Amino acid sequence: MDILNFDGCIRPSAGVQRHYGGLSGTKEHILIDGENYFLKYPDNLTKKRNRMRNVVLSYSTAPVSEYLGSEIYRILGIPVHRTLLGISRRSGHALVACRDFLDRGETLDEFSKIKVSFVSPDGTDTSSSGTGGNLEETVNIIRNNAFLKTVNGVEERFWRMFIIDAFIGNSDRNNGNWGVIRKPDNTNILAPVYDNGASFNNKWDRQKIETVLNDSELLEAEAYKGKTCFFSRTDKNGEERKVNPFHVMESMRYEGLTEALKETVPAIYRAKDRIFTLIDSIPETADGIEIISDLQKKFFKTLLSVRYSRALSPIFRTVTSERNGRNADMQSHEERSV
Repeated sequence: MDILNFDGCIRPSAGVQRHYGGLSGTKEHILIDGENYFLKYPDNLTKKRNRMRNVVLSYSTAPVSEYLGSEIYRILGIPVHRTLLGISRRSGHALVACRDFLDRGETLDEFSKIKVSFVSPDGTDTSSSGTGGNLEETVNIIRNNAFLKTVNGVEERFWRMFIIDAFIGNSDRNNGNWGVIRKPDNTNILAPVYDNGASFNNKWDRQKIETVLNDSELLEAEAYKGKTCFFSRTDKNGEERKVNPFHVMESMRYEGLTEALKETVPAIYRAKDRIFTLIDSIPETADGIEIISDLQKKFFKTLLSVRYSRALSPIFRTVTSERNGRNADMQSHEERSV
């Protein structure tokens, strides 16, 4: 694959620069072939060591994670922002360029803004905050918010993101990084999936990767048994607890999630070769700058294989056997990994 050098890209003048949010890493507005992109730089982890345990890396590998996570969404047929992987000699890092998906006159309503604006029709049910991740509350708003009812496919998109984020290890799909585009003609559409940089263990160093790869229990814990995500449930004591997304899937508590599993898991199975080819296609270095190591490639492919074969595939079999019978396309390959 081609690795770009972003140093030569046009930087718009200060008066017309666009500014982009997010809590991790610097973002710089550039032009590529006349289109607006923003560069995502890796997060400087040395400044956060006092708040992060067991982090050795000086900089995260979020640009590569953003590219890989986004391209996997694309392979699986989900609308996603365009990403280009490259380097900067000036910074000495691998970077990712993300196309600005907002055209002239369009605005983005993040779910956090929609959530905090929700009041039930009878006025008795309001959300706690725009930042809270209670899953029951989130699903209730998706189903009952009057504004979201003007947008096609919101619940389906939410659950498909829930599954794919679990597959790629994206633990930071929060209320601020998905939403709705408001167009100048007063129509509303779902924004493409964006902000996937928290996937693929972007703060892990070589030693930590090797330790997990060489210990089957640690590997299973990292792949699916010990995983949590942004969303939470209220326990019997009234405390909010982060959920394991795979446990939520296997509970079959949410009909929309169960339906999304029936579509998404077979799509992952069919895309296995393309996903692995994507990972293998990234060069280790470009112009002397490290992009991805062979060890990371092995780790990423192993995680995806374990998540599929030991979590998603068994959950799929349970769902389809209880609801619709076994899927013929999957039957002869039940124990095969991605």
